[in-house]
Amino acid sequence: MSPEAQRIAIDEACGYFHAKRGVDVWYEPEGGHVVFGDLPDYLNDLNAMHEAEKMLTPQQWCGYLGHLATLGGFDRDIQTYDKDGGFTADFVMLFRTMAHATAAQRAEAFIRTLNLWNDSK
Repeated sequence: MSPEAQRIAIDEACGYFHAKRGVDVWYEPEGGHVVFGDLPDYLNDLNAMHEAEKMLTPQQWCGYLGHLATLGGFDRDIQTYDKDGGFTADFVMLFRTMAHATAAQRAEAFIRTLNLWNDSK
């Protein structure tokens, strides 16, 4: 998906309503007020993605974290605990990868979690 298509998908998932009447007009989710400034830059702003992540249900978080892991390069199941009951090095690296995901990675994972990813856009 193009960066613009990703931004629009997240905007709409977060409740913004888009109407084109000569110019692009966005309405915010609470109260329907017109947004005249720029909407959040999800692909470059971790704070914007943090706000978007608040929309996810607990069940969606499982899928979201899975997408972040895949985008971070983990394509296999890992053992969480070692024989002594501590976390394995793989698990720590997986957690680190997800915790340090970029805004762009989080945006893609968010869109994929909501099944809005479209390679043709």
